[in-house]
Amino acid sequence: MKKIKLLLQAFAICMACLFPFSNTFAQWGGPTLALVAETDFSVAGGDADYWHSLDMVDGYGNSSILPTILLGNGFTLTDSTGSSVTESSFLDNRSYAVTPNPIRLDSLRMYDNGVEAGDPGDWGIVFSGGKMGLTGTTLAVSMIVPGLKNGGNYRVVVEYVNPLSKTYLNTSGANPDPHLSSGYQSRIKIGTNNSQLDGAEVTALAGTSGASLTANVSNPVTYTNSQGPISGNKLKVDVLITQMAKGEAIMIKSIKVYAELDVQIVGESEVCAGGATTALTLTTNFLGCTYQWYKDGAKMNGATNVSVSHESGNQVDVDHSYYCEITTKAGEKVKSQTFKVKDIKCCLDKNENPADQKLIWMDDFGTFTSAKNYWTWDYTDISNPKKVNHTDGSNWQHDLPTPPEDAAFAVVQEDGACNCPPRVTGADANKFAEGYYTVAAHVTSYGAQDNAGANLGWVGYFGDGTEPHNNGYPYAPDHTYMGSDYGAMLYLNIGSDPGALIYGRTITGLCDRHVTVKCFLNCFSRSQTNPISVFIRVTDLASGTVNESQVYTRYANTTSNTYGIAWIPASVSIDLTGTEMKFEIVSKSGGETQNKDGNDLILDDIMIYACAEPSVNMFFDLPSHLEKTKTCGGEDVSLYVEETKMIQTNIGPDARYIYQYSTTPNDLNSWKTITGPTKDIMIIRNTD
Repeated sequence: MKKIKLLLQAFAICMACLFPFSNTFAQWGGPTLALVAETDFSVAGGDADYWHSLDMVDGYGNSSILPTILLGNGFTLTDSTGSSVTESSFLDNRSYAVTPNPIRLDSLRMYDNGVEAGDPGDWGIVFSGGKMGLTGTTLAVSMIVPGLKNGGNYRVVVEYVNPLSKTYLNTSGANPDPHLSSGYQSRIKIGTNNSQLDGAEVTALAGTSGASLTANVSNPVTYTNSQGPISGNKLKVDVLITQMAKGEAIMIKSIKVYAELDVQIVGESEVCAGGATTALTLTTNFLGCTYQWYKDGAKMNGATNVSVSHESGNQVDVDHSYYCEITTKAGEKVKSQTFKVKDIKCCLDKNENPADQKLIWMDDFGTFTSAKNYWTWDYTDISNPKKVNHTDGSNWQHDLPTPPEDAAFAVVQEDGACNCPPRVTGADANKFAEGYYTVAAHVTSYGAQDNAGANLGWVGYFGDGTEPHNNGYPYAPDHTYMGSDYGAMLYLNIGSDPGALIYGRTITGLCDRHVTVKCFLNCFSRSQTNPISVFIRVTDLASGTVNESQVYTRYANTTSNTYGIAWIPASVSIDLTGTEMKFEIVSKSGGETQNKDGNDLILDDIMIYACAEPSVNMFFDLPSHLEKTKTCGGEDVSLYVEETKMIQTNIGPDARYIYQYSTTPNDLNSWKTITGPTKDIMIIRNTD
């Protein structure tokens, strides 16, 4: 099977000229938790085989959510099942195998569960500690289940078996070789979102061939390092081997997770009025379920896929709400979160029709890949932005660029000089005095669950004045990735007077056109009274025109805060007459009392949008908005353009499209045209 790795983009054209575009409720279960995910480690059609690798497992039973199953540390797939009185290919090594019958791994030492070829099997995954056995705690296998309610109830059920044969377990002197020299000792623990390599104690297996036990592990009243809360909408179940003598093995037959669901929707929260679209998609991969979407409380006819399109109307500043009702295999109905989309005014084309906008410049403050390494965007050539790798990070933090390396970028103080205030480092982390800043990712706080990452103490109080794990996140989520990756954000402990300039930079390489500048604001600390209160100011350096946004206010506590941990979008527009613009953030509040307890700003994702022709969105399947697919050799792949009202209005009903592909999409010069112009469907011939 070949996976299509190349990225594709489409361009819309009219028949006379060519225009290129960039494409940029209820909880499940209640008192009785429902089964949401399970595996019996079976492999369809593999019952006649001796063993399989873990990635071949497709036995998910009555799962409604597709789990991810991962192999633990140091185990390798057996490459033989040969055995003799003195040797065992499987048990002499630190091995694992997925099998329908343990005897197939070693006919002298493993028990026969009676499964014959053609039977559905009695599957499991078997682990061996080799000639040295296992000491300490070793991760054997993990199962990750997404789409769950942060902090919600859960129950994990694990069935485990002694897979050794009766003769092999008989340690009496009269027993012929091969046999164990001492009684069966293998033991396991079950960890659930464990921050340390530890888990809940479970009953030890008897030294009897085929002995089987079922462990039940539920969320505790008080969470621990071995049993943590559901966070990031995920639960990770770790099966840990804590003891295994040489020549022993243990079999995990099944893992089941019962939990409360929290179905999330992702998509753009603002769409240009006039017929632009955005795809709203469920974040969870459901199995054997049906879907029904609702818009503004009304059922949407035909909207029965994991994704739905919102198409904007002609009126601006209109909010729409969407949710999806999922019906499980068992007939239970689950309501997703409600997602809101606003139709906003963006631009007008030359015929005064509503037009689209596209992102032309951004700074997301970088993405860390380790505590020291990170990458940022370089917009020196605004038409061809590039990723730049850095190795000068420290404890998941980095400095802002300062002159002379980047004279167009600065954190400015009251006098407007290009003079960065001190960045908080090391021992200063819990002080973080007024006037300090840091650019940080993987921001953690004090709690036991936060013992990794940047460990910034009270600076890690995010959004609502609580530690990240209190909101179901392992670390403070930046706006770019919302906790799915180590995105950085700028922390500013404002220490100035009211009206002071607290952040600014000059942005170059722009064009003389109407632009909208957006950024996202949040705050930290536990201040009960002193919020951040800031506004954006942009200046066209060619004409001197200055535009200011409204004032944005945000508290960081649980009493006055109406946003929870959500980011506030801030924006302002301006008509540029030249190529340079100054972007500034001004503190409306300030002073000793205000700054001492509060006025702590987090900034992320500064973005500039310019008016543009309608965006072209392309999918492998329109109803589900499928953006990734696989193909076997010789199979064709179809691509579809979602032809919007805005395309029909601005370009015409007879629009054609040019399709391009690239295997290195960040290099804009690498994009190659497949064919065109064509209508709204493209078929790629697979000749491999």
